[in-house]
Amino acid sequence: MTNLTCTVTFDATLDTAIVPANRLAVAPAVFNRLARESNHPAGISGLDQLHITTGTDDADLLDALDDALRARAQTVGEFDGAACYVLCPGEGIDGCDVWARGVVAAD
Repeated sequence: MTNLTCTVTFDATLDTAIVPANRLAVAPAVFNRLARESNHPAGISGLDQLHITTGTDDADLLDALDDALRARAQTVGEFDGAACYVLCPGEGIDGCDVWARGVVAAD
């Protein structure tokens, strides 16, 4: 039987959360490559969290990067026992979506 949820420990806060196993996630290498390719002036590869803010000067770049991450995403359940960036809808700054690096607990 396939798990319906996964436990993730987030790097930035060390908080543990139970998330749906079908929640979008990407491998760190994919996140870092796409972040580098985005040409964001802040050099955003390797961050613990990426907030997809909408009211900032870089909102267009962040939105495009978010689209690219979603297009290449797998599910959290596919990262059993491994690190990944998990999409946390509505949990970022001012309720924006955030991609947060964490480790999925092994079953």
